[in-house]
Amino acid sequence: MLLKFEGQAITDSAGDVRFAGQYDADGKTRIVICRVERAALVARCCLQDPTPEMLLAAYREISAEVNRLAAAQFAGGILKPVINMTDLARTAA
Repeated sequence: MLLKFEGQAITDSAGDVRFAGQYDADGKTRIVICRVERAALVARCCLQDPTPEMLLAAYREISAEVNRLAAAQFAGGILKPVINMTDLARTAA
């Protein structure tokens, strides 16, 4: 199923960024909560001691890449995709 990403992202208590994808199933819209780890954003965007606002800005900067990775995980059967440093490192190489 194809995930569409629209809407806002938030940071959680661990500093990870949570965002939602949605897809249609049986005529109903379903929501999939996804997450990109704080450490992945810090490493990928070269952040130092980032605030929640900085983490959200970093996510927005690379959201196309993160969303593509989350969609691929979901298509592979992962119901709550989590993007980590390894995932982002593979796409940056």
